[in-house]
Amino acid sequence: MRMKLAGFSLVELVVAITIGGVVLSTVMVSYVSLAKMRQSLDISRQVQRELNFATMRISDRARANSINYEKLDSDNHHFLPLGEDEFIYDDVAKSLSMNGAPLFSPNIVVDEAEFDVWPINNDPKVQPMVTLQLLVSSKNKPDIVIPLRTTISSRVIR
Repeated sequence: MRMKLAGFSLVELVVAITIGGVVLSTVMVSYVSLAKMRQSLDISRQVQRELNFATMRISDRARANSINYEKLDSDNHHFLPLGEDEFIYDDVAKSLSMNGAPLFSPNIVVDEAEFDVWPINNDPKVQPMVTLQLLVSSKNKPDIVIPLRTTISSRVIR
């Protein structure tokens, strides 16, 4: 009588390793894809946080101070004088600054920034407004671009 030996044959072992390899490679591709998506979301959140901070800074200054019409140049939409504060967009350096200090971290690129002031002259009957247009992106991931357009009314009427 012949005894049956317990164990796996070479063919069964090769088939099991092949199936395991296919499953493991599928899991790894999914994990790498998920990690890239998470990195993109983290960068997008950082850009959004910094954009919110800059917008709040400009809004607070616009509501607390009057527009300095003596320094305002209606042809220069990259400059906004609010009281003693000045917001300047440098289109060469791609940065937005307040009184010379940058509003964004070095990882953020300000692709576009415009300030439109209405009215152009100091009309005491009209409440001044500033329309802010920003387009920001990340240096780490340039395909993440966030546009913003908002209008801020000044509380101070002169």
